[in-house]
Amino acid sequence: MTVVALPTALEAAQQAAAHTVDLAFELAGRDLPREHCAALAAALQQALPWLAEEPQAGVHALRSSPGEDDLVLLPRRARLGLRLPAARVAQARALCGQRLDVDGHPLQVGAAAPPRELVPTRTLYADFVCWGPADEDFDAQVASTLAELGVTGHWISGGARSTLAPGSEGRPSTESSRLHGHALVLHDLPQRHALALQVLGLGRHRLLGCGLFVPHKTITGLGSPED
Repeated sequence: MTVVALPTALEAAQQAAAHTVDLAFELAGRDLPREHCAALAAALQQALPWLAEEPQAGVHALRSSPGEDDLVLLPRRARLGLRLPAARVAQARALCGQRLDVDGHPLQVGAAAPPRELVPTRTLYADFVCWGPADEDFDAQVASTLAELGVTGHWISGGARSTLAPGSEGRPSTESSRLHGHALVLHDLPQRHALALQVLGLGRHRLLGCGLFVPHKTITGLGSPED
């Protein structure tokens, strides 16, 4: 009997990349709490109950600017971005026209743009990567995770990040109710690895915008050109 080797996580993600997209919605709103990621994720899961059960789903961080009284201001052309399997796009379009309540701040979801395929770039950036409440050994965790996946290339960890953990909305902030991590740049990646990592992400809490990679400007290479 012939034994067929199962694909590794990296190989499976590379295959899934052809069927993974970013879907952006028009978004109207004035402001949000500075730490709104958990509340936004909760509102989206209420609108799309399947979202929490979809392992490849992620929510891109909203662009905003500092406001007053622990608020951030949304730009006029704000966009809500989801990373999804292409098979989920039709279901996700149910968001169009819905009003989200994000910790008492209303957001009106508008039309969805055509889905965009992932870009095979050799440099990726994630604004917030975390594994849990504390990431004292962040660099070691990144190194071991990439090695376990078999990813080749280089990486640079950036500024520290922190946000409220899911279920902590509306409660006083304590160290146990927070997630900690860092920004992360991966560079000199083989294109096949870059596509796979956009599907897989790194760490946890994708619905809070954590661990989602997007194409980034090129960093001068330290590695060998791709074969």
